[in-house]
Amino acid sequence: MSALSLFLSLFDFHRGRSTFERAYHSLLSRAQSQSSGDRLTPQTRALGTQSYAPAASSACHRFYDVVAASPEAAAGPQRWPLVVFLHGGLWVASDKNDPDGVHERFLAGLVEDIPELVCLNVNYALCSRRRAVTMADQLKDVHLLLDTLQREDRFGCRETGVVLVGHSCGAHLAIQSLLALSEPTNSLLGLIRGVYSLSGVYDLHDFAKRCGFFERHFGLPDCMPRSLQERHALSPLHCAKKSLPFPVRLLHPSSDGFLVTQAQEFVLAMQAKINRASLRLVDGCDHFSILGTDPQVRSVVSADLRDFLKDCELVVRAHAGGHPAAAC
Repeated sequence: MSALSLFLSLFDFHRGRSTFERAYHSLLSRAQSQSSGDRLTPQTRALGTQSYAPAASSACHRFYDVVAASPEAAAGPQRWPLVVFLHGGLWVASDKNDPDGVHERFLAGLVEDIPELVCLNVNYALCSRRRAVTMADQLKDVHLLLDTLQREDRFGCRETGVVLVGHSCGAHLAIQSLLALSEPTNSLLGLIRGVYSLSGVYDLHDFAKRCGFFERHFGLPDCMPRSLQERHALSPLHCAKKSLPFPVRLLHPSSDGFLVTQAQEFVLAMQAKINRASLRLVDGCDHFSILGTDPQVRSVVSADLRDFLKDCELVVRAHAGGHPAAAC
């Protein structure tokens, strides 16, 4: 049984957000402790927390942590695009500061392997029927974050740009937030240098059909749109007709099951519109431990991201004169 299937089966026996979140964090932590080989414990830690909410907003979730080799590295001229990381949690759970620090350790490992990198570990609103928060609201949070970074030129990102990196549902939000931008000349598209997906979700309807607990428990009303039309409208696979001026990279464990099939279909759909989209499968990890501290997995992810960042630079130069994009 794959790690993702095990998690979904665990949730099938429990109800309620708190139990669901405990199950998610348990699987996330378990994947780290059971990863093969010696564990690498990054020494880098978050340098501080900043808000991306408007001054008048009372939203308590609109914050990110800065992860960099040093305060000087975060403040000085940047070599690479700013990396913005969106965590997973099936749209309804988890946090940038998960109980075992998996997300922070993942980014710290990237920074230690690519010392010039500056990463943001981002929180966004979690879907909730009680609070009337939907996936559309999560996408708005991503747009607000990008707008704040660009408007205030945080970390010099107007020049270096931004690469969105997401895990699981965070990868879905990263890709869909850009596909949802309707105007070809939207300045936010010009800020983006690439999107990097770790074990992402690309077809919500297929995901819901395969995960029956959405139909039986609170998860469906809390996060998953009910109609086929709404699900397609929020699915990267069904919005892939848009032409994007930057590359999209998908990295999946070979054990990721139906998500690998979704990834393959999404890459083909993107390539049909002459987009630079690619997929790499990785052995030796699962849906959760792809974020882990296993040396082999970490070296693969870091090296692949470094190569992707170099590819982003080449594409930006090639499209320096602008690139038209069609609406989803």
